[in-house]
Amino acid sequence: MKDSLVTVARSLIFVAFALILCALVFQFAGYNAPLMLWAVADGAFLRSGAIEQSLRWALPLFITAVGVGISFRAGFFNIGAQGQFYVGAICAAFAAEALKGGPAFLVIPALIIAGTLGGAVWALWPGLLRLRSGTDEVITTLMGNFMAGLLLVYVTSGPLKDPSGSGQQASSRPLDEAYRISDSLGISPTIIAIGAAIGILMWLLVNRTAFGVLASLAGRNGTMVEWQGA
Repeated sequence: MKDSLVTVARSLIFVAFALILCALVFQFAGYNAPLMLWAVADGAFLRSGAIEQSLRWALPLFITAVGVGISFRAGFFNIGAQGQFYVGAICAAFAAEALKGGPAFLVIPALIIAGTLGGAVWALWPGLLRLRSGTDEVITTLMGNFMAGLLLVYVTSGPLKDPSGSGQQASSRPLDEAYRISDSLGISPTIIAIGAAIGILMWLLVNRTAFGVLASLAGRNGTMVEWQGA
C-alpha cells in the first residue's frame, strides 16, 4: 500500500513539474503564465460541462495507455498506440456497417471485439518484425501512426464517408442510436465503468498473475526468462 501511495505521489509531482515548466516557457515567451494555468484549470474542471468534456477525451487515452503499459512492462517501447487506436476504431466502424440492423445485445460486443482485434493486429506486425529481424519497435510503431492516420483519412473520405456532412471535415457515418453506449457528449456511466474495469483488470494482470511476473522479468532480463524455459 505504501509503495502504491509513493508511486501516485511521484506521478503527481511529475505532473506539477510539467505544468510549472510549461508556465515558465509561456512566461519567457511573453505570455501571462498564471492566466494560462487558470485557463487550463477552467477548461478542464471549473466551467459548466468541463468535467464531462475532460472525461470524454481522457477515457480513450486512459484505455489506450493501459494497453501500452503491458508493452512497457515487458520492455518493448510501443510508440504506436495512436495508430492502433485509429485502426481499432476503423474496424469497429466497418463492423457497425456490416452488422447494421442486428440485435444490439449482439452487435455491441461484436463492435468492441472488432475494435480490439483491429488494434491488436496493427500492433502485431511491428512485434513480428522485432522477433524475425530485430527491427527497432520504436521506429516501426511510430511509422505505423502515420500510416494509420492516412488510412483514417481515406476511409472517412471514401468507404465510410458521411454523405450528410458539410464536406469541410471528413467523418464517418454516425452510429445508430441502438448501438451506442454513450450519450451525445461521448460519455456515459457504462463507458466509465468499462474504463474502470479495464484499469482494474490490467492491474491484476500485471501484478497478480504469472503472465505479469514473466512480462516484468522479460523487461528487466530477457535472458533469465529464456533460461527458465518461459
